[in-house]
Amino acid sequence: GIALTTAKYSDAVPAAKGVLAIRFAESMNEIEEERILGEKRPSFHDMIAVLDAAATDPSVAAVVLKIDGMPLGFAQVQEARAAIKRFRASGKKVYAALASMGNKEYYLAAAADEVCLAPNSPFAITGLVAEVYFFKGLMDRAGVRFESISKGKYKSFNEPFTREGMSEAHRENLTELLSDLNTQYLDDIGADRGLSRAAIESLFARGFLVPDEAKSGRFVDEVAYPSELEKRLANDGPGAKRIVSMEEYIARKRRLVEWGPVPAIAVVHVTGSIIRGEERRSGLLGPNATGDESFRKMLEQVFGDTSVRAVVIRVNSGGGSATASDFMWHALLEMKKKYNKPLVFSFGNIAASGGYYIACTGDKIFSGGGTVTGSIGVVMGKVNLGKLYATLGVNKDVIKMSEFADIFDESRELSTRERELLQKAVDFTYRGFTEKVVKGRGISKENIPGVAEGRVFAGSRAKERALVDSIGGLVAAIEYARGVAGIERRCRVVHLPSRRSSVVEMLGSATAGDALAAIEPIRNALQNLYHSDEAWLFLYPYRIEIK
Repeated sequence: GIALTTAKYSDAVPAAKGVLAIRFAESMNEIEEERILGEKRPSFHDMIAVLDAAATDPSVAAVVLKIDGMPLGFAQVQEARAAIKRFRASGKKVYAALASMGNKEYYLAAAADEVCLAPNSPFAITGLVAEVYFFKGLMDRAGVRFESISKGKYKSFNEPFTREGMSEAHRENLTELLSDLNTQYLDDIGADRGLSRAAIESLFARGFLVPDEAKSGRFVDEVAYPSELEKRLANDGPGAKRIVSMEEYIARKRRLVEWGPVPAIAVVHVTGSIIRGEERRSGLLGPNATGDESFRKMLEQVFGDTSVRAVVIRVNSGGGSATASDFMWHALLEMKKKYNKPLVFSFGNIAASGGYYIACTGDKIFSGGGTVTGSIGVVMGKVNLGKLYATLGVNKDVIKMSEFADIFDESRELSTRERELLQKAVDFTYRGFTEKVVKGRGISKENIPGVAEGRVFAGSRAKERALVDSIGGLVAAIEYARGVAGIERRCRVVHLPSRRSSVVEMLGSATAGDALAAIEPIRNALQNLYHSDEAWLFLYPYRIEIK
């Protein structure tokens, strides 16, 4: 990550006026990554920092957003929109060039002063949809059964493996979540463009408009190619202006800010599944995962560093291992007690179940309005391959020294006594989870049923239920941490862990990346089933699709 500022230091020779171009197309990760040839790909937070620095940089005349795809999640788009509005508050303009069209692309573009749509791009925003994959039919065909024990009426992690469709509780909760996100989406676009909710919903019903119809309906301001918009901006006003890429701007600003020691705020990222042991990087065999041991080492590093004045935990996780989540929770409490530094949480696209569990240690929690959070519940289970083994002619003999020694034997179903034993373990873990919420969030035991039972919430509703403190992104969390840490001037923002691209990402293969994204729900599901001998604090990764 980078800390960009023009508050104190400047170029010996000021840069010429330019238009800053920020491109949205390929992946934009939360953490800056180094690719195969050593070059660094800017992260999502680099992009936010660039917008904030450019707002007060006299060398930047305007910003153009080149949107040709959208690598960000719903809550991230909201953070980017907030950064765009902070830039606009400086009196400078933001222009959005839409080369391709979708709900999420337009949500970002609508925050700009002017929206330009390419002549060959149909204007298509069709509304939000939640997609849930169910694998029971596939598993039945393969002779595989998933046996689960859960606590929480709305805890739906097990449903994709045990049902062929949503339960009523699951549908009720997911409908409420999607409705909350849809309200934010419509209200924000309506305020940006001066359009009524009815006008936007009528567009959903039509499916798409041709560019000229979109312009006459006031959804866009201009129909032109991105290159034509850039040419106009470069020649707008006295003197020609350069178009400066975000990468070029970052390289120049990095040279400006490295001027001796300054106080630091550390941002520790919790990304993907929460697992025991060391972190795992994304690649062909699975998504990112945060290991409890790696997390503890990072905490010891940042809390023990005297230059680090505050710590922000950035969560983009639907949870995982109950044991690993608890170890991370305990490590955070130990560091708080030992070092007495501010500990602030920032929720990204998702901070649910185990991802929420660890946040109960925070002094303050910031959440995006569109963050998916909550899911205070527990599930446990195992895969039963008995029918598959019978089909394949595989037999298994077991010798055991006690009744429950083979409780997680994959070749048979659970007995009644075994199910009772596992239910006891799940109930115990759930009780511990809710007690941490009561103590950490100051929610009374009487009110726990209304926020727990596995329910998921949009960040806006989570704030109403006191599960989070404030609606805001990472910038808001960092500014709060800076204030409580007593940092009055410039500070460094350090992001951990450092990240190197996987083989697929290093090769820059968009095709491979798209293929992996398409199968990610199945890949995640299989990964989560693998560790079946412990309780899981996990939100099943259904997708809120905004394409």
